[in-house]
Parts: sequence; structure tokens; C-alpha cells
Amino acid sequence: MTAKEFRLGNLISVLGNVVEVIKIYGDIKIEVHSDILQFWEVDIEEKDEDVLPIPLTEEWLLKFGFKRLESPAPEIHPYADYIKYDIVISMPYFEFSYSYGDSSRVLKYVHELMNLYYTLTGEELEIK
Repeated sequence: MTAKEFRLGNLISVLGNVVEVIKIYGDIKIEVHSDILQFWEVDIEEKDEDVLPIPLTEEWLLKFGFKRLESPAPEIHPYADYIKYDIVISMPYFEFSYSYGDSSRVLKYVHELMNLYYTLTGEELEIK
């Protein structure tokens, strides 16, 4: 990971705590904030085990206001879909699709979803 992968407001894990990126300095340094740890600067090294992306899970999708859609044919499509406006995320690999296009992308981390959502909507993805 490098600092340039993030945008201001992205959520990441530092020392096991969920923190928000509030300032980015070049490719390796960010400033983060959390209720527990307040403000501090973090140097990101490629294999730094203290600074990690947050894996994207169903719990995070629900926190961001996505709604779970039940499959009309679970025997054919056994995985759940999650929707928010025109944005659909499909299980099991959190594959992204957008109703105005036919491209897809597999999302692995919370900050990737946050960045993609902002790019598509111009709005920040916030915890509800």
C-alpha cells in the first residue's frame, strides 16, 4: 500500500483501529484521526503490518447504507446482492456493477468502495 491509494476521508486500519485519513503527504505519509487515537502521522511502508486496508464485508456494506436484495432464484444465484441507488455490489466477491454500464470490478477493501462510490456519484460514502 502507498498513501496515493487513499483519498481524504478513507477509512483504514492502523494498529488495529479504524481511522480516517485526514491529510496525505506524497506517497508514504498520511495523517489520520480516530476517536481513540486522535491525530497523528503515519509512514506507510509497502509491507507495514500496522497499516492495513479494511477488508470489505457485508457488515461494511450495511453500515454504508446498502440494502440486501434477496435473490428471486436462490438455486441459480445463491449469493446476495446489495444496492444503493443505482450501484449494485454482488457476492461472493463483492463484484461491482453500475446500472449505466456493463463493466465490473472486484472490490476487496473499504477504501476501494469509498473511492469508486465518490468517482461515480460525486458524494462521499458515509456510515449510516
